[in-house]
Amino acid sequence: HRLRSEAVSTGGGAPTRPFDQAFGMSQDSHLDRLSLPPVFSRKDALGRGLAQSALESPRVSRELYGYYSRSGFEVNVASVARAVVAKIPRSFVSHQTAALIHGISLPQYVDLEIPWISRERGSRALRVAGIRSCSVKHVELDTAVIDGTLTSTPARLFLEMARELSHEDLVALGDQIVRVPRKRYEGRSEPFATRGDLHEMLLAHPRS
Repeated sequence: HRLRSEAVSTGGGAPTRPFDQAFGMSQDSHLDRLSLPPVFSRKDALGRGLAQSALESPRVSRELYGYYSRSGFEVNVASVARAVVAKIPRSFVSHQTAALIHGISLPQYVDLEIPWISRERGSRALRVAGIRSCSVKHVELDTAVIDGTLTSTPARLFLEMARELSHEDLVALGDQIVRVPRKRYEGRSEPFATRGDLHEMLLAHPRS
C-alpha cells in the first residue's frame, strides 16, 4: 500500500500541507538529491539525512518492513531481493527469485511473488516479514555476481528447486538449463549451465 504524507494545520480552517513544505524544505527534493536506488532501506535513507516524513510521501511505497521504493522506477520481486541482500551479510538471492534474474522459466504453480534469499549456514536467521529464506551450505561455485548482487548460479538453482518441483518439472528445468540455445531466437548461444556444472554441484552438495 502507498503511505500518505503527514499534514499540519496552519490554523483557522486553512488547508493543510506537508510539514516540510510549510517550513520551506521539500523532502521530495531532498529525496531526489540523495540518489537513492529504486528500492532502499529505511536505515540508509535516515542515515543520509532524509526525514521520517519523507518516507510517508505519496512518492514512496513500503515494499517490506524497513524497505521502501521510489515512484518512477520499475520495482519487482528481484529488485526487492537485491536491496535486502545488499544489507544482509553472507546472503544471496536464490530459488525462484534467482530464476527470474537469470530468465529461467518455472511452472505456473511456483510462487514468484515472494522474494527468496538464502544465507550461509551459521549466519543468524533472516527475519524480514515478506521474505522466504533458509540457511544453507555455501561454496564458491554456488553463486555469481549478477548486476552487483550475489545470486545462485543456474546449477545451484537446479538443486534448490528439487524440493519445489515435481519430478517431471525438475527434469524439464534441467533440460532448459543445459540446452544450447539458438542466438537468433534467444539472444544467447551458451547454455545456462553445462551437464558438467550440474555434476560438480551435486558432488559439492551430496546430501542436498
